Amino acid sequence: MVSYNGIGAAAAERFWPGIFLGLAALWGAGKGIACLIKKGYLESLYKMNIIIKSGGAEVNVKALLDTGSSLKDPLTRRPVIVVEYAVLKPLLPGEVQLCFEKDGEPDVWGFLGSLSGNRSASRYSAVPFQSLGNVNGLMIGFRPDEVFIERHGCPIRAGKVVIAIYNKKLDPDGGYNALLSTELLAPVS
Repeated sequence: MVSYNGIGAAAAERFWPGIFLGLAALWGAGKGIACLIKKGYLESLYKMNIIIKSGGAEVNVKALLDTGSSLKDPLTRRPVIVVEYAVLKPLLPGEVQLCFEKDGEPDVWGFLGSLSGNRSASRYSAVPFQSLGNVNGLMIGFRPDEVFIERHGCPIRAGKVVIAIYNKKLDPDGGYNALLSTELLAPVS
């Protein structure tokens, strides 16, 4: 076999066409993925609607699938859905709304203490969390009557969950109002 700068002649003949075909395939794949993103197909994989029902009322919420979230309620071990206060407000009683309408962060322990003797106290808890810049965060959690996750246009009842009430916007652009754990997409038995 004849050597061509250390490469066999047969390999040298196929090298550049192979490089060209590989680059063309990479370019085509990139264009295809860009087209899917532009049409919103990939967005449907990680954004979905959820329906939260409590006390005879319900709200529809746009949720983002948070693949890095494994947040659980420490008392019940139920998975947690983080939802903005503004979209949950129609479901929440007056005393909860007062807690969130005050300036600053809600006083989680003060709120839970104020519920002693209230028959709805068992629906509320403190949900600890960690995030960038916040190692010892607390959110007020509540247990709704039901939660449904819409997949491909069909509402599927989620198991028992805790809703953690977040006092700020999760997405400044308003693309979603909740963070959903991947655990909730597992089939419900």
